[in-house]
Amino acid sequence: MIFLSINRYEKKKNVELAFESFAYLKENWSKLVRNSSVSPSEVYVIHAGGYDDRVCENVEYYEELKQLLADLKITEQSILLRSVPSDTKSLLIAACTCLIYTPAFEHFGIVPLEAMFLGRPVIGIDAGGPRETVVNQKTGFLCSIPSSGHFENEEISPIIAEHMSKFINDPELLATMGKASHEHVEENFSVRAFRKQFTRIIEEAITLDDDNNM
Repeated sequence: MIFLSINRYEKKKNVELAFESFAYLKENWSKLVRNSSVSPSEVYVIHAGGYDDRVCENVEYYEELKQLLADLKITEQSILLRSVPSDTKSLLIAACTCLIYTPAFEHFGIVPLEAMFLGRPVIGIDAGGPRETVVNQKTGFLCSIPSSGHFENEEISPIIAEHMSKFINDPELLATMGKASHEHVEENFSVRAFRKQFTRIIEEAITLDDDNNM
């Protein structure tokens, strides 16, 4: 079972939250996981992100994450991939159980839509882009944060871990949420959906103009 994170190697992306949540899940396995057919050793977290070795932040953050995995004792079940091609990214999404999207208060964000289009639910922060694209408890799970917007990872990682455990406890959840995720993107964010919305806006504008000229 694979949980996937996709983001550039930048501190603001808060990639460590995905791994800290996984570590919490492992530490509290007996409390969170009821499905005895899955063992902790069968769960993995993979992060794939844009990386440029000419950018100091990318290099430093990658090394920090490697050290974090060692400190959390999850190195053997965690993988850090750098600058994967688009087709590889699609394969990773298709192979995962769920996407963990860690940035908070960022703009729209295309990654959750890519995941949902391929039938993969999203666990994200209830702020910024995910709030606009993820339907809580239907196409994934949104984790609430304080109204101030400030939070520590240790406050959120138990919540994400609990949501991760839901996919382990209920094998049917991926199929149910995955289907809903794909349909949600098709209905609201596909080219067909945008064309329909654009046509409606134009028609409303023409109607309004006609009314004003009467």
